[in-house]
Amino acid sequence: MIRDEEVPTDIVKSALRVIGQMITSSNDCVTSHLIKAGFYDVVPKLLTNSSKAFRKEAVWMLSNIAGGSVDDIESLLSKEDIMKQVVKMSTHDSLTIRKEATWVVCNCLQGGTLQHIEKLIFQYNVLQPIGSFLQQFLTTAQAIDSRQLTTPNTQNNMSLHSSLVDAKTLEIVVSTLDMVLRRFISNKSQLELVIDRCAEVDISNKLEEILYLECVDIKYQGEIGFLLETFWPNRESLHD
Repeated sequence: MIRDEEVPTDIVKSALRVIGQMITSSNDCVTSHLIKAGFYDVVPKLLTNSSKAFRKEAVWMLSNIAGGSVDDIESLLSKEDIMKQVVKMSTHDSLTIRKEATWVVCNCLQGGTLQHIEKLIFQYNVLQPIGSFLQQFLTTAQAIDSRQLTTPNTQNNMSLHSSLVDAKTLEIVVSTLDMVLRRFISNKSQLELVIDRCAEVDISNKLEEILYLECVDIKYQGEIGFLLETFWPNRESLHD
């Protein structure tokens, strides 16, 4: 049906949503059957579709697969064209799709094996999407802080604060970074390589900038501060 250009867009969108819900059901057998039925064959066309709705549904479905079993993650990581497109979309698409792409990356890192994590970081360069999300979060949060300084305690500020790029995604990004770095603690040389990759996208500096923003919840400030002190204890603070 997805390949048939004569099928109305709303029907295709509904079909994609149903498939995504089936994947979300936490039934690995359902996901396995969908993959065997050729799900990955149509995904590249969806990811490059001119319809934002199609692209969003496709990335959302992939984030659900990435949140599944180790076998599901393995199947996704074996599709190099799909993974590279997801990483690309994380920095070159609409904000909502970039956020979904970040969830694909984080779910893979959270649920994958050490070998999966290494592949994600060193082959697919997935720290780039994480750095991109942190920069977008930082830019938006700085705008909120600036607005609160000029017009404090207004209803508009409360609305803007509640729509902040996405605190939930910030939480998953920070916890993912913490989990990934801890996986390499017993291997100092490999840990240094991962931290070097973090430096390439300026992750520690972005985290520190977010740490000192007024509009960021104290809960996230604590988690970010602990992450920085654990893995970047000798950094030169931007706020000394």
